[in-house]
Amino acid sequence: MIHTSQNNIFKSPRVAPSERGSTRHFENVFCFVCTRGFSLVEVLVYIAVFAVSLSLMVGTALALARSYRGVSGTAAVERSAVAVLERLTRTARESVSVGAVGEALVLNTTSGGAVEFFVQNGALRFKESGVDKGALTENAVVVSSFVAQKIATGRSEAVKIILTINNKNFYATTVVRNSY
Repeated sequence: MIHTSQNNIFKSPRVAPSERGSTRHFENVFCFVCTRGFSLVEVLVYIAVFAVSLSLMVGTALALARSYRGVSGTAAVERSAVAVLERLTRTARESVSVGAVGEALVLNTTSGGAVEFFVQNGALRFKESGVDKGALTENAVVVSSFVAQKIATGRSEAVKIILTINNKNFYATTVVRNSY
């Protein structure tokens, strides 16, 4: 038989001495303990699950950041290569003849001036009529090699360009205007 006390705030059940070893006594005790809060084991399990989840999220975020840096670096190299090769090709098509070749390329334009392309401090730069116009490549990339080769046939003249940006090679060949 269970007796309850009116003065007890928690209304914990009193167990008659005859029921102390019975199942009903343990059900009431466990139910009373469960409604008061979490046990130490439960808190430790929750903290472990939270720590594992947090470490997985941080690992994923770091992997995404690393991947983004790699993709943005590759995109910068591609953008620089496209910009350089388009400018070189357009200038070569508008030129009359090819001047110096090798580490620097000089193209003689139809207006009588010259456009020079050269590498300085890891950037491909150009000059028009002796005035430095700036870099053609982005700051994030390094031009390690720029080679221009003149190709001359009996009827025409062309320029072959080999450009190395961040250890990646890019090639272009363009026929010079008025040479065909």
